[in-house]
Amino acid sequence: MAIRIHVLIKGIGDGRRDVDEHVGVPEGTTLGKLVEICDNAVVPLRASLAASPQRDALLLNGAPCAVPANAGRILADGDEVMVLAQ
Repeated sequence: MAIRIHVLIKGIGDGRRDVDEHVGVPEGTTLGKLVEICDNAVVPLRASLAASPQRDALLLNGAPCAVPANAGRILADGDEVMVLAQ
């Protein structure tokens, strides 16, 4: 069964764009796997994390979340990830 994750990327500065996408992923998908899935779906999550002032960190349902330390965290239907990119 597929679940949907809301991916928000807020661009900061000139030439940056905002992304507001719902990405369908298999149930049991981890945060680390979401980054890979977004690469394939042409959602620039990995690049935005690299360009973020909080490198390798995002907000997961509004709470700070370091991606490397939480790569194995299983996502749930309706979860929201947000990155502020420069």
